[in-house]
Amino acid sequence: MGKACLGWAHRCLHKSDAVSKDLKGRGMKFVGTTVAYAYLQAVGVIYSHDKGCFLYREG
Repeated sequence: MGKACLGWAHRCLHKSDAVSKDLKGRGMKFVGTTVAYAYLQAVGVIYSHDKGCFLYREG
């Protein structure tokens, strides 16, 4: 993963931390920040590819 793809980390981790904490509070197990982040990205809440990343696309 290139340096340009890592810019999302500082902007989006607080969202996945909050989702993970909420789900754990509701009795879910094995739901860490990484799983919550992947879910948020899959449903379109987080788009983590910066303009310098080869996976970036407008839209």
